[in-house]
Amino acid sequence: MGHMIEMGTEPEPRVSVIPEPPRWGAAVPKTNEERRLQAEILLRLAKMDTDLAVITEKLSTLADHESRIRGLERFKYKIAGLSLFGGMISAIAGYWIGHILH
Repeated sequence: MGHMIEMGTEPEPRVSVIPEPPRWGAAVPKTNEERRLQAEILLRLAKMDTDLAVITEKLSTLADHESRIRGLERFKYKIAGLSLFGGMISAIAGYWIGHILH
């Protein structure tokens, strides 16, 4: 986990972790056991690549949820402010009506 993604930034393009096929001069598995181990390693790398794609997708939706939560918090504070303002107006109106009728 050496890389941190800051909220609001675009994630870097995905790079596949599956290695290229062996080139000339590269060590090619000779025994069935070596081939089996190489196949297992490649399968695990492919699964890690898939897991990375899922994590990247979840991180990209996280910023959207945070903006929705912030919007709801702003709405909550607006409602609280409007109710306080409405209470003050009704108190002043009640005070004046009480003085006029008394």
